[in-house]
Amino acid sequence: MAGVVVIMLGTRDTWPSWLSASGSLSSARHTLWSDALRLWATEPWFGSGAGSFTPSSELASSTPDLAAVHSLILQVGAELGAVGVVLLAALFLGGLLFAARGSPAVALIAITAWTALAVHSSIDHLEDFPIVGFMGGVILGWSGFNTHSSEDKERNDDFFGQK
Repeated sequence: MAGVVVIMLGTRDTWPSWLSASGSLSSARHTLWSDALRLWATEPWFGSGAGSFTPSSELASSTPDLAAVHSLILQVGAELGAVGVVLLAALFLGGLLFAARGSPAVALIAITAWTALAVHSSIDHLEDFPIVGFMGGVILGWSGFNTHSSEDKERNDDFFGQK
């Protein structure tokens, strides 16, 4: 849903004033998103190639702090096309399924963190920071490998009155 909102905002001719009021979603982000959508439209299936966004955007190529799209879904779409977006969705869904294997309390934390990462990545460039991906992997691993033990199952059965 967050990706759909970002795409809708990127296709607008003007940036809503209420978004730039706080300064966190400035009109520069609108320009970057629009540039990414234009680039994606030129090669919708396979994208224009990894690393092609920055040289194709006047703003991104002239301002080093704005060299990324500031939206993972648009960055992937522009550079890797629909195939890349499908693979990105599979990565996020796979992460949710892996996290759900864990014990309920741990799985809830991991699923929440993974979902927050997915949503935040749709409006910012978190993927540019290796520690974010590393910690996402640590949280998923902690949950996915912390599977139900027979003792947990007995406790859950007792709790839900299944004995």
